[in-house]
Amino acid sequence: MIVDALGAGGTGQVYGARDIRLGRLVALRFGNDPHEIARFQREAQVLASKPSGIAAIHGLEDCNGIQVFSMELVEGPAPVERLANGRFSFGDHPT
Repeated sequence: MIVDALGAGGTGQVYGARDIRLGRLVALRFGNDPHEIARFQREAQVLASKPSGIAAIHGLEDCNGIQVFSMELVEGPAPVERLANGRFSFGDHPT
């Protein structure tokens, strides 16, 4: 269930949603453009292949031709906002 629009940018529109099966908050990105879909697949593979310190990937699903990328919802400013204030390390990841 979508709860809130979180923002838009280079990765498309991002929504906050509640996973009603597991009762957790997640971030959802939607894409139907071939370039977005290819990027989602690459990002999902990277996040799923090793601990990234960025966010956990929950899934990449096709819903009637639209790719839905579901991942851990990390509270706080977007990385681009954090970078605007200078460098940050992965140790800054909020828990």
